[in-house]
Amino acid sequence: MSLLPKPRFEPPHNTQKRPEAKREVGGTVGGEAVDFAQRVGIMRRLGKRDGAKEGAMSEAENHNEELVKSFFETLSTGDLERVRPLLHKDATWTPMGTGIPGAGGAKGRDVIIDEFLAPVRGLFIDGDPKVKMSTIISKGPLVACETQGIGMLRNGKQYNNRYAWMIEIRDDKIYALREYMDTYHISTLV
Repeated sequence: MSLLPKPRFEPPHNTQKRPEAKREVGGTVGGEAVDFAQRVGIMRRLGKRDGAKEGAMSEAENHNEELVKSFFETLSTGDLERVRPLLHKDATWTPMGTGIPGAGGAKGRDVIIDEFLAPVRGLFIDGDPKVKMSTIISKGPLVACETQGIGMLRNGKQYNNRYAWMIEIRDDKIYALREYMDTYHISTLV
């Protein structure tokens, strides 16, 4: 005798084979029907975004993505003076976490460089951390991306963290950064 209550719902004991799933047609390319996965692959190879009409990719979106890629490549060098001109004079950088170095964020290009990034980068050996970008998408002035920060801290501990970013572009500069990361990982290292 079981003390557990009898389940209210019992799944049917169906022994019939499930029908094959039909592949959803995602449109046509060159007059031929293609499924969604094929269409996405074709559109990416052609330099077009998912769901975008052929030829409708905005140069502004592409430019914003290139600006963000350049920002992270420059940040990886550790040369903060090369990072400075990429930031809007009224930029904000907001780490979305508490209890870690840099928590609370910074406002203003010079404050971000001198009072936020310099001390945080000072926790690492020279030239670290390196930022590797894995994904980037954009819509209008917003760019979202996933990155990985890898490096060696001055205390000898290895740093390896994953990030998600929401970045706003204004006047062809990085205007607002919202940084999401594993704050627990950081707290175990510093």
